Amino acid sequence: MANGFALSGCDMDLCCLVPERTKQVTSPTEFVSRLGQLIQQQSDFIVKVLGRARIPIIKLVLPDGLNCDIGFENRLALENTRLLLT
Repeated sequence: MANGFALSGCDMDLCCLVPERTKQVTSPTEFVSRLGQLIQQQSDFIVKVLGRARIPIIKLVLPDGLNCDIGFENRLALENTRLLLT
């Protein structure tokens, strides 16, 4: 969406950067797993955690069909989005 190419009905991708202090306390896999559990407990989303992927991802789906992927530490995707926006 940030690059201006979003179409009606497309899913949403978010990219989160994890603070260094968090990385010192827990592994990325554990962080993503815990966050996925919290989202599932506190919302109506169906949650699928891909914590061991090269880029850890939490996949969220609402019963009405809204999809959102939250990726972690994918700095290249952020740069590609900026490039496409330009």
